[in-house]
Amino acid sequence: MTVLSICDGRYRFDTGIELDSGTFGTVYGDREGKIAVKVANYQNALRSLASIQHMVSGSQTVYSQNIGDEYLLNELQNLRLIKHQNIVEMLDYDKDGKNLYIVMERCDGNLSKFIARNGGRLSESVTKDVMRQVVGAVSYLHNRGMTHRDIKPANILTKGSLFKVADFGLSKFGFDFSSIVGTPRYSAPEINMSNKWNPYDYKVDVWALGVVM
Repeated sequence: MTVLSICDGRYRFDTGIELDSGTFGTVYGDREGKIAVKVANYQNALRSLASIQHMVSGSQTVYSQNIGDEYLLNELQNLRLIKHQNIVEMLDYDKDGKNLYIVMERCDGNLSKFIARNGGRLSESVTKDVMRQVVGAVSYLHNRGMTHRDIKPANILTKGSLFKVADFGLSKFGFDFSSIVGTPRYSAPEINMSNKWNPYDYKVDVWALGVVM
């Protein structure tokens, strides 16, 4: 158990308080229960979080470190500008030679756990309330030029009566994409059929919302 300080000491988190762990990093909490910090390997973050300019040679993707740094920092700055009651707020970020640290508001669970606590299914009225909140958040993102690309119950967090879209590890600004990403169960067919001549767009989020519902 270690207490780490980031962002020039403005935030402290405890590695003994692990809240979640996934493909893009591990989320830890602070002792006061107010914030969460996602810790991701910095090199992996360059490949997954940022809108990175890349060149494809055969089946190998070659990333430019300098361009990657620039795009990653720009993406993080943009994420800080996203303010919506149904989107987990990103408060700050920091990095060192190994890790990227993303500071965000702390939530108390996710939609998967919420459904499980309610017997494995939700009533029509509760489903309507959940979807109203989540669709509002996704519409907000689309209106600002961002596509999430990984909408699923595990990425919809709960905080009191609010449902909040989270985990922007696969999100990108723009509307034409060709990389095959996301969670297969919630991925639109056009993602798997895409290439640079046949890109997909923000409507893949709409498909995922339908699967969630």
